[in-house]
Amino acid sequence: MPPVLRPRRRKRRPLDINLTGADYKVILNFYGIPHANLNAADIKKKAEKILGTKMCKCIKRVQKSRHAPVDESRAIAICKNSVLTKKKLRIYNFQCQGSYKLRPQKRTRKLLVVYKTVKRAL
Repeated sequence: MPPVLRPRRRKRRPLDINLTGADYKVILNFYGIPHANLNAADIKKKAEKILGTKMCKCIKRVQKSRHAPVDESRAIAICKNSVLTKKKLRIYNFQCQGSYKLRPQKRTRKLLVVYKTVKRAL
């Protein structure tokens, strides 16, 4: 008798959740930046600027690696994984020409979101 095939379950897409003030403080603590006398808006701006700078500097460093020069799209993937995805963060776009900064999603002002997967009860 042939084995019984079960339908595959599709993975759910992760939920995008806005960052809270505590999340921005965690980012600044991770990089060792003092934030004791800053208000919430300044903490948010500083954390977003730090992540944009880390992304762009990482991309330039990976492209200039002495072992094997890497094209830009591959460097972006490597740096996006190490700087953002491992911290469960997601960005919409970024800019490295001129000043380093994160760019918002169209028709919103969101620069960063946290993604979390939802576990379904069986």
